Amino acid sequence: MGKLVPNAFNLAVVIFVALGSTACSYGMAIISSTIGQPSFYHDFNLAKQGEPGYGRTSSLIGAMNGLNSAGSAFGCAFLSWSADRYGRLRSLQIGSLILVIGAALCAGSVNMAMFLVARFIAGFGIGILVTGIPMYQAEASAPSSRGFMELFQMEKQLELDREINQNTGKWDILKTGPTRRRALVGFALMFGNQFTGVLIIANYGVLLYASLGMKTFMPLLLSALWVTASFPGNVFTAFFVDRLGRRFFLLTGLGGILFTLIMECWTQAVYLGTDNAAGQKAAVFFLFLFIFFWSTFIDATQFLYLAEIFPTQTRSQGMALGMAGMFAATIILLISGPIALDQITWKFFFVLIIPTALHLAGVYFFYPETKQRSLEDINAAFGEKVAVRLYGATEEEEEMYAKALEAREPGASGDMGTIPSSEDEKSAAHVEAASKV
Repeated sequence: MGKLVPNAFNLAVVIFVALGSTACSYGMAIISSTIGQPSFYHDFNLAKQGEPGYGRTSSLIGAMNGLNSAGSAFGCAFLSWSADRYGRLRSLQIGSLILVIGAALCAGSVNMAMFLVARFIAGFGIGILVTGIPMYQAEASAPSSRGFMELFQMEKQLELDREINQNTGKWDILKTGPTRRRALVGFALMFGNQFTGVLIIANYGVLLYASLGMKTFMPLLLSALWVTASFPGNVFTAFFVDRLGRRFFLLTGLGGILFTLIMECWTQAVYLGTDNAAGQKAAVFFLFLFIFFWSTFIDATQFLYLAEIFPTQTRSQGMALGMAGMFAATIILLISGPIALDQITWKFFFVLIIPTALHLAGVYFFYPETKQRSLEDINAAFGEKVAVRLYGATEEEEEMYAKALEAREPGASGDMGTIPSSEDEKSAAHVEAASKV
């Protein structure tokens, strides 16, 4: 356990900050139970599923979620600026306040216009928190336990970052090949993950269960159980993602989700609108199998991976860009989702199956592993220079670094040089670096 929890205070901070992620998830998913309440349709004078005028209702439901996602996209953009201007902590405090205000306005809405505006405001707060929290957690955590050598690495990497920052400006994340690759990987990761349809099920699960023959309280109950079922999976991720690796989790999750989407499409194509209760229950089962793969292998891993792949000087920009990809996908899906489910029913799953298959292939071929690499060492995986390379270092290289540390005078700055990530230059670079101590 000591290897998993290097510092009790760090652990407490990371867990407490995670409450913000819970608030974000609740804020995004609460619409699912809201549209399952008869009073919601009555208070806002909306037609229910199967009634005349439901087309207007489905459009408004899409707008509720679309505006929430649009607000989140603006929140991401705000965070990319405020995180560097005012700091991570102050930005999280601002996001929390905005989310509280938005949630209060949603609860007190007296008409649909007010509710739509409130959803946008709440989304703005969600965008700040859902982008800033993983960034803060990654920077407050260690890959295993940070000993003196890793602290030394952090010191030297910060010196290199400061040197780089003297010659860089805003949006440098798009200026060089390695940084553009990070940006593309981050954006594509979050965009592609949303096209698995997780928020379609989370937000419109009540409608899906009702279309599969579930009556009275069952759609709401199943929707609540579906969300609750995600908790054990996230706990599993916390304990095993560092052992099995990010790529293993992402590939396993996407492969399992692709299977469940295909089976869900097939069962709905055959049994939707029939009296075959067993077939309809099978369709419900595959929706729950979906959340098993999502929560166990994708949910937490995606935020961890996104936060890890960016260096300090561009992390706020990279996180914002990645989360913008997530919310761009949710705007597309959540606006079109209720209309598509009403008009083309099971065929809508083809819109999810094809992108998921392409995303799975992209992760397999283009996404590097970040397991057990410090945030500094991950630079090397994307072809950038690192000040001190610890990941994959031989015993001789580790001994060289240890001797370099011992040789340093207390308070001396020293100079380890810059070690390129190219395999062909490793030996020469290490010798050169050691000679400069």
